[in-house]
Amino acid sequence: KQALFVWEDIKTAWNDACGGGMAWKKDQLDYKNTPANAPAAIIAFRLYQRFGKKEDLEWGEKIFTWNRDQLMDPETCFVWDGMNREGDGKIDKEWKFTYCQGVMLGAALEYYRITGEKEQLELAKKIARRAVVELAGEDGIFNYEGKDDCGLFRGIYFRYLYELVMAADDCDDLKKIILKNAVSKAMRGDGLVGGDWRSVSAGEIDLAQHLSGVMVLEMAAKLVKED
Repeated sequence: KQALFVWEDIKTAWNDACGGGMAWKKDQLDYKNTPANAPAAIIAFRLYQRFGKKEDLEWGEKIFTWNRDQLMDPETCFVWDGMNREGDGKIDKEWKFTYCQGVMLGAALEYYRITGEKEQLELAKKIARRAVVELAGEDGIFNYEGKDDCGLFRGIYFRYLYELVMAADDCDDLKKIILKNAVSKAMRGDGLVGGDWRSVSAGEIDLAQHLSGVMVLEMAAKLVKED
């Protein structure tokens, strides 16, 4: 009941600014971004799978389509962060985060689970692979993205990446990315993982950074167990 109560409130975020989409927050209704929309699409698709309510499927399709058409590069499938943040209609293409890639590939995957349409699964794979090109180094290790909540972003990407490689047969390259990041040399003696996944971080470590490191380890452990 609580999830449905929250979902009803989330739906009030949709408005016509920027051609549709869910607002980022209630005091900035004309700012639309992937962090507000793709997770909402995931919720709608999962609610439909759980309860079979057609309205939830329609919401998921509407939100997902808007995000895909407005905030994704049609050629590379890289997902941009948001648009109209400063009221100028501009898309923040310079804001490149794993979080956006993760939730959008996750939404495409949930849509595929409902429809069985291979194009949705292929889109999820394209988003996942482009994220590696844009946001990981030549060694395949994903780069530090910033402090505070940015520390969580990589973990979110890897959560949905794992779901993808479990759903598709031709993702050996992406499985290797999960394992490679999981065995990076970032964990120190006390078990904490910092923001730099190529070396051990000294001093105080932000919990958000640590959680991403743990999430990658969890996905890798599940992957090895499945294999």
